[in-house]
Amino acid sequence: MGEEELSQDDLDAWLEESIKEAKEALPDSIYAACLRHYVDERPHDWGTVGPILEWLTEMGHTVALIFDDNGHWALVTEGFQMLPMSEEAQDLATTFWVLKRDWYDDPLTAIIEGARRALGEEEKAP
Repeated sequence: MGEEELSQDDLDAWLEESIKEAKEALPDSIYAACLRHYVDERPHDWGTVGPILEWLTEMGHTVALIFDDNGHWALVTEGFQMLPMSEEAQDLATTFWVLKRDWYDDPLTAIIEGARRALGEEEKAP
């Protein structure tokens, strides 16, 4: 019997499930290394950013995708907001600090590079 080939969707699903299991079983530093590998080693499209944002929030990062009205996007993790008083959606005021280096011309690049910074990696050239 030969090895069965998996589709890219099957491989992606397996990787996402493996990372979720790792979050429950591994120390945060190893989990972050797994997520860094996910961010660095696979092609990115809108289907991959959802898990990245979810995992960042599970690691304790507060993330926001911001548009500056001049065509620039940034994924930021530093700032503050009013404390939500319930689990239901509600009106909140938020403030984020955005450094010049954090702005990108498209939202997908902003998310990937912002995730790399949040995970402690140096910024990579787009």
